[in-house]
Order: sequence, then structure tokens, then C-alpha cells
Amino acid sequence: MGPRLSTRRDVLRAGSALAAAGAAGCIGAGPPIPGSDTGASYPAWIPRPRAIDEDTHGWFRYARPSDIAAYAAELEESYTRLRTLLPVEDTRLGLDFHDPDEFIGFGGAYNLVLTGAFDTAEIATRVGANGFSTHTTHRGYQIYERDPTNALGVTDDTIVVGRAGGVLDATNVVTQILDTGHSGDSRYVDSDESFATLTSRLGDAHFALGRRFAERTETDLRDGRFAGAVASGFRYEFGEDTTRGLSVTVFENAADIDVDDVEAYLEYNEDSGDFSDADDLSAYREGRTANVEWSVDTEAAFRTENQ
Repeated sequence: MGPRLSTRRDVLRAGSALAAAGAAGCIGAGPPIPGSDTGASYPAWIPRPRAIDEDTHGWFRYARPSDIAAYAAELEESYTRLRTLLPVEDTRLGLDFHDPDEFIGFGGAYNLVLTGAFDTAEIATRVGANGFSTHTTHRGYQIYERDPTNALGVTDDTIVVGRAGGVLDATNVVTQILDTGHSGDSRYVDSDESFATLTSRLGDAHFALGRRFAERTETDLRDGRFAGAVASGFRYEFGEDTTRGLSVTVFENAADIDVDDVEAYLEYNEDSGDFSDADDLSAYREGRTANVEWSVDTEAAFRTENQ
């Protein structure tokens, strides 16, 4: 059971569908979400929309590849899907999937922040062979540029991959991301309460994905869209046998959560959809968020049968 992970568009759509189920069942005030409000690092790196590209609302994808790699055998073919979904093994960098401790992806052009322990000399050799040359330095990072659309910022513990997205050239995308991460300049969570609520509720995780969007004006149960929703996301924590899932939907106002509609969506998907393999399914409301938690066999965490 889980969202259908094939293309970026499908992943984002699946994330919205899962998160839209968050107000299902007998909804009351719920417990704190495990892992939320624990100082997850990814919100600090994400600039507000239009600070670096033409993305108008903002999305993110976060993972801990080195930790996920420890569950490769248990995840089975889902591990291959995750390696595709999280493009760490970029020939320009020469990294293996398990090398980064953290993966943060965001923006319309899909910019990346990777943290870990990196051999900067080896990376310099590899990116040089792929057409990048040293360009400048910023905040202690060596900036490499291949052309106005592709640039890198590298230190021994962080790599930023910047791509031009219609507002800034790639080098300025990298420097803006570094300014956001290191000093809070144009940080999205500081300027948008709904995005901050979403990332706070999701917290740290082996894998998390979320997006902010314009307020929904209509409810579509088949597509998992609910009037009043403004952001949604989900997260996974993998285990040897069991994986825990959590979806979160943020509404413009708590009163926008229509319990009857979301109950109908969840009931449908318990039998034949996103939650068909779920165990221990529970749902609750917290402020203006609706949340659903479940468990699933780890090998079934990213099923694709219902695509």
C-alpha cells in the first residue's frame, strides 16, 4: 500500500490524494505526530516561491538515503523506485545512492541539497570531466558552473545542485539557496503559515513529500481533492518488517474540514485504493490539519498495482 511513485507529476498527485484522506473516520484531537517538531532540517533550505524560479506555490521531497539503504533488502523492488525518485546517482557528482545523509529536492527546476561527508577533490575531478569549471566562491562553497542553466555549490559536508528556472541563472540559484539555508534569506516557512504547518506536522522522516497549492474550491472524492485544502504531504518511516505512514492535509480554516466527504474517500480506498493494504489505520484532526496514520508491510510500501 502507498502512493504510486512513477513520475514527478504522479508522485505529487499521489501525495495530494493520500493527504486528502487525513480527516477520515471518527475524528477528534489526536496525539503529537511521531517525529514532528523535531528540528527537521529541510524547511531551512527551501526558498519561498519565485525567489529562484517560476514555481508559484512550492513543493519539496526529502529523504535520508543512507538510512533508506539499510532497508534495501526489505524494500525489495521499492528500493529501485526510490533510487529513481531520488536522483543521487548523478554522473556529474559520482555519488552512490547511500552516500548522502540527507536529500532535499524542491523548486520548478528541481534543485537539490545533499548533506553528508564528501570528497571534494573527487567531486571536482568528476564535475570537471562533465563540463563544469570553477566559477566563484560563496559562503565557503566552491561554485562550479557548466552553463547559465546548471551550477553546483560544494563543500565537504553539503552539495547544492542549482538549475535555472526562469527567474535566476543557475549560479544565482545556488547562491540564493545557500543564503536561505545559512541565514534564512527568503525562507519559505518564515513567509507562509500553511507551508510551515505542513512541514512542522510532517517533521523528520526516512522519506517525505509535500506541496503547497491554491485553495481548493471543489471536492472530488475520486481524485482525493477537498474544498478548503491548501497544502498536503505524506511521510514514511521504514522498518525491517513494518513501515509507518502518515499523511497530512492543511486546510485554510479548521471549519473547512468536511468529515463526511473525507470519510467517504477513506472508505473507498480501504478496499481498493491507496489504503487497501493498510493496517492500524487511524485518523484525527489537529488544528486546521487532518491526519491519517497507518502501517504496512515494508515490501509493499510503494505498491504500483493500481496505477
